[in-house]
Amino acid sequence: MQRRYQVGARLRSLREGQQLSQEGLGELVGIDRKTVNRYEVGARAMNIDRAHALADALDVPVSWFFTDVWSHAPGGGEGVAREPDPPATPRHG
Repeated sequence: MQRRYQVGARLRSLREGQQLSQEGLGELVGIDRKTVNRYEVGARAMNIDRAHALADALDVPVSWFFTDVWSHAPGGGEGVAREPDPPATPRHG
C-alpha cells in the first residue's frame, strides 16, 4: 500500500505543477474527479492502461510515476523513494 501512496503523491505533484485541477486531468483521460483523487491519496491503485493514459495527458513517460518506488536498497530493504524532477515545460496551463 505504501507504493500506492508514493505513486499517488507523484501524480498529485505533477498535476499541481502543471496547474491542472483534478477535474481537468480527469477530463483529459476520461475519468471523474473522484477517481483522480482516489489515485492521488492511494485509496485506489491504477492499472497499467490508466497509468499510461495519465502519463500521456501529463506529457511524461509512464516510468515517471514509478521511478524509485520499486527500487531496493542493498540488503533487500526498501529504497527511499524520492520525488523525480518534473518535466521542464508543462504541456497544460
